[in-house]
Amino acid sequence: DMKLFDKIALLQALFVGGFGLLMTLFYIGFEQFEIKDYLFPTGIMIYIYIRNADFKGENEKDVSTAGDGEYFLEEEQRTTEAPPLDKLVVISGNKVELGKDMVLILAWATWCGHSKKAMIPWNRIVELYAHRGVKVVAITRQSPDEVQEFLLKLPRKLKYTIASDSTDVLDRLQGAFGLRRLPHAFLADGRGQVAWHGHPAHAGNALSEILDGESEDGDER
Repeated sequence: DMKLFDKIALLQALFVGGFGLLMTLFYIGFEQFEIKDYLFPTGIMIYIYIRNADFKGENEKDVSTAGDGEYFLEEEQRTTEAPPLDKLVVISGNKVELGKDMVLILAWATWCGHSKKAMIPWNRIVELYAHRGVKVVAITRQSPDEVQEFLLKLPRKLKYTIASDSTDVLDRLQGAFGLRRLPHAFLADGRGQVAWHGHPAHAGNALSEILDGESEDGDER
């Protein structure tokens, strides 16, 4: 479901558009002002509203997926192939390819507070598993400019690839499991098949269980 009305964005649009209207009146003069002169400030208001409005539906709000559980898939159950990552716009880090090494994927968004909480701890996953060939990539639907601005505000630099998805990678990946909430993690095996998906906080344990057959706590799977 899409939300068509955003009060904050509307106020921003009215403020900017109203300012533009006043400036137009100031330069043209009230007596010379015509109906067509409304077009420019009106266009500005529409642009500001569309650019800033939050059109996310209820299922894509800033909600933790901790209660959604996690799902291990045995090799014979791995029938969902992760979509190719070659068309992603890499903003930070190296390009990641499927079908060779294990790839841990984070679906996230700049507006999602839980995404921000999940991202810095994933540096530890890189430290623990990069030498074993595990690649890590965080993918968002936000534009590269928005992501760059977000990354500059983080207290620490991320040690893995950050990419923007302007195609359908996240739609296909989330849609395969009926998921829309963010953040969410997916683990693709060396054949490019999804071997696990769940909350990002559980990704380290999932990697350990799949690679070593036991969790990071030392419990048998």
